Amino acid sequence: MMTRLEALLPDLASKLQRASAAELRAASLAACEFAISHAKVEHPLV
Repeated sequence: MMTRLEALLPDLASKLQRASAAELRAASLAACEFAISHAKVEHPLV
């Protein structure tokens, strides 16, 4: 079954499938930082 990511961004899905654990952690951190900065979250805990 094809995932939504595979349907929308097949190149990215392929790269993520081949990524090491360290690369996946780095990608996850970057995605979280991007989401927080664009959500304008200003709580100090975040």
